[in-house]
Amino acid sequence: MKQKRLKLFIIQFAFGMVLSAQTVDFSISFTAFYNNDSLKLSEPVSKLDSSLSITMFKFYLSNFRFFMKEVQVFEEARSHHLIDFSSSSVNKLSFEIPSGLVFDKIQFHLGVDSVCNVSGVQGGDLDPTQGMYWAWQSGYINLKLEGNSLRCDTRKNKFQFHLGGYQYPFETLQTLSFPIENIETLAIIIDLNKLVDGIDISNLNEVMSPSVPAQRLSELAKKTFYINAK
Repeated sequence: MKQKRLKLFIIQFAFGMVLSAQTVDFSISFTAFYNNDSLKLSEPVSKLDSSLSITMFKFYLSNFRFFMKEVQVFEEARSHHLIDFSSSSVNKLSFEIPSGLVFDKIQFHLGVDSVCNVSGVQGGDLDPTQGMYWAWQSGYINLKLEGNSLRCDTRKNKFQFHLGGYQYPFETLQTLSFPIENIETLAIIIDLNKLVDGIDISNLNEVMSPSVPAQRLSELAKKTFYINAK
């Protein structure tokens, strides 16, 4: 009996080693900047502008798919990730992909899709305790940007942009895609100037529900993501 158990253990161990050898890691880093300075929450966004500070910046990324010559070759299962810049100006995601997979493009969503929004309360990064869920009618908040600016005539000069909406006519989900040259890593830069400077926060300093402004700002948010061209 002991010999049979030992043989079974050896077989299971060997099988596990084979499975682990069949995947490799691929990582994506996200670095946030404003005025060419790394984002530091609750501090002036740059030496050039002490009148504005960002206190919260986080968003969902989902449905990561890999392509080769426009043909999908891999898709991450249960693909929902919350990126939160509360502790660092850099965030990193790691993916286990099949060993030997060849791909030249990655595509993903900024936000979560309608299927996820109507699937009820979920766990992990989608847990409502993450502070990124309104209610079943409005669904998830795709992106939160909060801060203070002397241009805001509000209490403590605060601005709040909670962007989301999955139902017509206020869909806010955005799709991003980037070419891949290094099959081990990809560095994505987030230029918050393209979002903050695109908002007249003296007049618009709060978006807290699905709406036309949420749609427009979601389109602006998409444009903040880019990679350095060689």
